[in-house]
Amino acid sequence: MKFVLLGVFFFLVSLYLSAQDSISHASQLEGRILRLEEAAGKVAALKMSGYMQVQGIYESVDDATYRLGIRRGRIKLDYRESLYRGLVQLDITEKGVGVKDIFFQVSAPFLNTLSFKAGIFDRPFGYEISYSSSRRESPERSVVFATLFPEERDMGASLSLQAPASHPLHLLQLDAGFFAGNGINLDTDNKKDFIAHLRSSKALSSGLHMGVGASVYHGGVYNAREKAYLMQGDRFVEQSVAVGSFSKRSYWGLDAQLSMATSIGRSQLRAEYLRGSQPGTRMSSCSPNYASLDAWGTEVDKGGGEGIFIRPFAGYYIYFIQSLGASPLNLVLKYDVYDPNTSVDAMLIEASTESAAGLLGAADLAVSTLGVGGVWKFSNILSLMCYYEYRSNEQKAQAQGNKFTLRMQCSF
Repeated sequence: MKFVLLGVFFFLVSLYLSAQDSISHASQLEGRILRLEEAAGKVAALKMSGYMQVQGIYESVDDATYRLGIRRGRIKLDYRESLYRGLVQLDITEKGVGVKDIFFQVSAPFLNTLSFKAGIFDRPFGYEISYSSSRRESPERSVVFATLFPEERDMGASLSLQAPASHPLHLLQLDAGFFAGNGINLDTDNKKDFIAHLRSSKALSSGLHMGVGASVYHGGVYNAREKAYLMQGDRFVEQSVAVGSFSKRSYWGLDAQLSMATSIGRSQLRAEYLRGSQPGTRMSSCSPNYASLDAWGTEVDKGGGEGIFIRPFAGYYIYFIQSLGASPLNLVLKYDVYDPNTSVDAMLIEASTESAAGLLGAADLAVSTLGVGGVWKFSNILSLMCYYEYRSNEQKAQAQGNKFTLRMQCSF
């Protein structure tokens, strides 16, 4: 009897140990499954996309030039999980590899009404800056934006605020932040620029959609020399400034977009107007985009070491895009104007240029560009753009670069 009981005891112990071993294996298997699910979730949260634009350009002013190249070769990694987002976008062309975007974004856990973004990303000013180059119906942005906001992006931090979808104020969105003011380059000084854009977008009916916005830019440009030039009346007047101080850089802008369904297709109208004060050099009114303060000082010296020139400017663009029914063709008409110095006209600039003591020059001439073209979308992946531009300035309407662009875009 003792041997029987002892056998039963060992049998039960072996069953118990076997059950514990099975439980351990099941627990390990469950852990592996959970880790695999977590990894799969992270992979699903990460999306890769991009596009490549290969183009040929014919440009003629005095001598014709023909160029072939890759305008943009973008690869974007976008990770989104719950309230968090991280994005990296590179631009790869025959010129090399450059960073276009690198930022993280965190949304507030309550109703997603507030989000914070930091890194390198589009400046929140106006409409055209943030309108993707992969969707834009013209080869490049307007002259006024290319001049004031080189590379479109900047290093900074911003907040985005929008009421919940159920709230009457949901149609309003505010984006505002502080930026280095130096494009995609090192932050070279202690002063930060403030940028804000308030916009509203609403579908007025099934075939009619409208959007409007207002923007402000308040910042400064580093004075690398002990003098600066301000417009007083119709001429530049020298003023003493301290090296290390800042000249005022101030813009405001209005933008509007209208889209409607018509009998021949969808019609779109976009317009934007900017005005303000722009510090530049004697040779250019372009915003500074430099890697060091020494580089900016060298840029200032290109005009003869005079210092910064502060100009009152104005600029605008008007787009009209028309689709043709079910056809994959969109027709485009665009007109944009940039006047870097609204205080003078062409006659005064020409008289100043002819004078040995004159400070006005080509950088003060208004430039207008008329563009016409079409975009043929073979599919969601492949499209072809044909676009012709005629650019002239206000001084005897001289041609500044008639240009024809043929561009093929492949998206993935």
